Amino acid sequence: MSAGEATHPPAGAGAPSPSPERLASEQAERRVTLALFSAIFVLAAIGVTISVIANSVMHHHRAGMMGASRAVASAERVSLYLAPSSKPGPGGERYDAFSKTNFTVKVGQPVQMTIDNRDDVVHSITSTAAGVSIVVMPGTHTYTLLVRKAGRFKWVCAYPCDPFSMGHLGYMQGYITAT
Repeated sequence: MSAGEATHPPAGAGAPSPSPERLASEQAERRVTLALFSAIFVLAAIGVTISVIANSVMHHHRAGMMGASRAVASAERVSLYLAPSSKPGPGGERYDAFSKTNFTVKVGQPVQMTIDNRDDVVHSITSTAAGVSIVVMPGTHTYTLLVRKAGRFKWVCAYPCDPFSMGHLGYMQGYITAT
């Protein structure tokens, strides 16, 4: 072979395979990237949860302060619970549900709602039209329901949960009637 001739790999031979060190390095880079994306996702979820809780606490505090100017003894009280797989559906399957889904209130008068959330996730009673956003934390807590205008308002659970329950009255949605 002369000095000017190029050598070519035999037909069918491709590029040399990467070394074990290079493969290990690439795998480590993929793991680090996956770990970083996972951490970002977890931090975002924590941030959203903190924001929702802070909003609920501020809303609950404001509603409580507004109600404090009235006679507290006259505030109506309602107790209910929320439980996973507690209410049978049309085919006999059991679905997540609030024990009470229709509420009647007087305009401008607070109703103290003691809700026992027996689920391990957050739920809500949310009606944009009525100005209601109660974030129902797991455990038993008391919340203030206050509607400032008359009407019949549909409420829903704004947190993803049982799809059947979220789509049907009497499970994770109902009505607030303010007179």
